[in-house]
Amino acid sequence: MPTGSYTLNYNSDGPTGAVLTGISPSPNQTLRASGAITCTLNFTSQQKVTVKVNATIKGDPWKGDQNYVVYRPYVESGSRVPRSFDNSPSGGYSVEYNNGGQPQSRFLRVVSSSIYLPPGGRINFKNEFEFIGLPDPMPGPLNDPENEKEIMPSN
Repeated sequence: MPTGSYTLNYNSDGPTGAVLTGISPSPNQTLRASGAITCTLNFTSQQKVTVKVNATIKGDPWKGDQNYVVYRPYVESGSRVPRSFDNSPSGGYSVEYNNGGQPQSRFLRVVSSSIYLPPGGRINFKNEFEFIGLPDPMPGPLNDPENEKEIMPSN
């Protein structure tokens, strides 16, 4: 590089969950013949956030197997609820339900499916389900193949 004045400009990126606090010794430096310029980008960590993933059925908390993915600023998958992702960086978060849940239930939606968490923030994503129950038995007589006689179901 030719001798002269140089300026280092910081645009974006860096460690996840950190903020640029300065450039040392200075972003503006002069390059001399046969010399070198060295700059250090100084970052500091932001206060971490907490992301929780829970499930409810008919509004009541539910624990168990369930597959979901938490997106941004990193990707993390989970296979059980409830689960807490502590010490996460601030940023935009969303949860996508994949499968699982209580038997005889149907997935409805993710409550608060996408949100921006500032430093120190907390979010509780809820995967909501509804109970669909067991199917009713078929009405009518049943046949007993051994005795070949009709058996009436008891009520």
